[in-house]
Amino acid sequence: MIQCLQTMACEYAILAIMIYIGLRCFFQRNNQLIRRFSHFVVGIIIFQIINIPVRMIDAGLAHMSQITVFVLNSAFMIAETFVTYEWFVFFEHVQASFLSKSKLVIWFGIVPLVLITVLSIASWWTHWLFYADDAGVYHRGTLFALQIVLPYTYVVVTLVSAVAYSI
Repeated sequence: MIQCLQTMACEYAILAIMIYIGLRCFFQRNNQLIRRFSHFVVGIIIFQIINIPVRMIDAGLAHMSQITVFVLNSAFMIAETFVTYEWFVFFEHVQASFLSKSKLVIWFGIVPLVLITVLSIASWWTHWLFYADDAGVYHRGTLFALQIVLPYTYVVVTLVSAVAYSI
């Protein structure tokens, strides 16, 4: 229980820090790079706001209905993927890499975000990624690994891009 409370305190601290950074970025919106970074920051703020009740449910501090758990977990997965996508876009623009100059690559980059959105919504019927039982308890689905693979595809591409750029 103490570990859950410590984790939640960290979640609140991250949220407060990101709100502060977001407000600082908001007042500098005339800079295109800052604007791209602010999209990333807004994504983290949304992700953290969704993450707090998800962590409360996981810790047993709150009990919610099946539909609420499903919506929160779907939103959590979509927000996590959105954050890593925004990081990918921001990082590629900072590097001024060939990936940021190609509209096709940026549009192709949306594929993991679309997939996680479709799969998480479809999980209500298919239980592919996850499902919530009648008591509102989260359970992993048969394609659970995609919850991790899809968001971190952006991180891997950014890492490879950074290494390639540094060479």
